[in-house]
Amino acid sequence: MDTLLTRTLSVGSVGTDVDGIKRTVYRGLDSYDKGQRLKKHMGNKLAVRRTYGTFFASDVNRLKVRMGWTQNGKVEPAFFTAMSQRGYPDALAVDLLTRYAKAHPRIQIYYPFPYGEMGGVCQGLHETAGIDDNWAIDFCARPHTTVVAVEAGTITKLSGRSPNDDTWDTQGVYGWSVHFLTNEGYRYYVTHFGYRQPLSIGMRVEAGDTIGKVGDQRFRPDHVHYGCSSPRGDADAKARITAVSKAPRII
Repeated sequence: MDTLLTRTLSVGSVGTDVDGIKRTVYRGLDSYDKGQRLKKHMGNKLAVRRTYGTFFASDVNRLKVRMGWTQNGKVEPAFFTAMSQRGYPDALAVDLLTRYAKAHPRIQIYYPFPYGEMGGVCQGLHETAGIDDNWAIDFCARPHTTVVAVEAGTITKLSGRSPNDDTWDTQGVYGWSVHFLTNEGYRYYVTHFGYRQPLSIGMRVEAGDTIGKVGDQRFRPDHVHYGCSSPRGDADAKARITAVSKAPRII
């Protein structure tokens, strides 16, 4: 049931998921208030639908007190799961949440190195030389550290010493590179591989799939340069690659 709630709801949230959560909270309060609260709120559709406001946040806190949860005026996925376990959602609430979840699928993003591999950010946001509007972060790790696809996508290009050159760099500075495109239109460019998986153009990779190993770059800290271009522009590209740097590691 918790998979139906794709975001934390707070004051100002709108959408069909807000409608579903409101019904669920009111039914929860109704179980304590002997039918009076649900009748009151469901009688006024404008109070129930469209917006998660401060008045409703107060109702959320009332229910949290009844259930022994810390008050913060928000409905988190974990709290919705707890309400579900008590049977508070009705069929309409579940339908509204299901429709919202289908229209707003969760995007799975992973850190470039899997769980158990040492390594982390060693250079913050910087532009990728040779690719316009591509913003990157460098992730340092020892040579031969596994590198994964941070999102699901399709391989669009495989290159060598630079984004536009298929020649292997014998100095070990650039190494091999991988380019892949996500369903949302994000274009990732990853370079400085010492070893690249046997990938091919058009191949589908899933989030967390191994795409290569960190190379031995000899003249500077060993790392992978992970860059992202966004169809929404620079600000979104920066936000996406920053989200990658804070994402969980695949186990």
